[in-house]
Amino acid sequence: MTSSCGWSSTAPRAERRGREPGDARALRTVRQGPRGRRAGDYLQSRVHLLRGLRGRRGKGLPELRRRARGAAEARSGGEVILHDYLPSGNGYKVRLLLTQLGIPFERIEYDVTLGETRTPEFLQRVNPNGRVPVLETDEGEFLAESDAILFYLADGTRFFPEGRLERARVLQWMFFEQYSHEPNIAVARAWVHVFGLEMTGERRLALEAKRKLGHEALGVMEGHLNGNDYFVGGRYSVADIALYAYTHVAHEGGFDLAGYPAVRGWIERVANQPGYIPITQG
Repeated sequence: MTSSCGWSSTAPRAERRGREPGDARALRTVRQGPRGRRAGDYLQSRVHLLRGLRGRRGKGLPELRRRARGAAEARSGGEVILHDYLPSGNGYKVRLLLTQLGIPFERIEYDVTLGETRTPEFLQRVNPNGRVPVLETDEGEFLAESDAILFYLADGTRFFPEGRLERARVLQWMFFEQYSHEPNIAVARAWVHVFGLEMTGERRLALEAKRKLGHEALGVMEGHLNGNDYFVGGRYSVADIALYAYTHVAHEGGFDLAGYPAVRGWIERVANQPGYIPITQG
């Protein structure tokens, strides 16, 4: 995690000035992919390129340099840049909050299965930890780690409470997500659904362990949501966004949510929030 981040960035300016995010039509016009191409078109156009890059070290540098030029152009227009991987729940957290805040953003897709976040240029320019999402602010600063990005964007908005104790409780649930929830529910989903790993005997045992711990985390959430509509202060916040990202797709990792009625009710409430977008939308 890495960069000096400018906490005074004006990225969430519309929310901080008290204006409501744009209407649904405006939100749908958020630009996608380098130079404004929609994510679907962008990914389709890259299939042939990425096939050519597979197994050929160093050949991806021109593509990364082209993306860097596109990011510079977007910054000159006052937009933030999200370096992202579409199937990632961590990236989805940021996309969802940006959209609900009404903040225009440019999205640059990296295929982690092809090692695109491990190239020397990515490690030097974007994130030395070799991971996405990374938020590139409109001032050209880079901020990694999804929950740090959520905090940066939400601070001073209705998505982050003002009271000292409630702010700490939001962080409590975000830390819970990173330490007890995401390492199990998200990893199980990645193994089964995203990467489609071969289930050797050893890996099957590891998956069972992940699922056991994941169900324990879901049990903690169920207990809290039995008496609460949301995680903090009775209203929707970034604590909900952080936990929703991988919970609502937990079935893709083999988790049956039938035994968690309070969690399922909360999932429905989050999906009905204004400005909601699905994880499949870039």
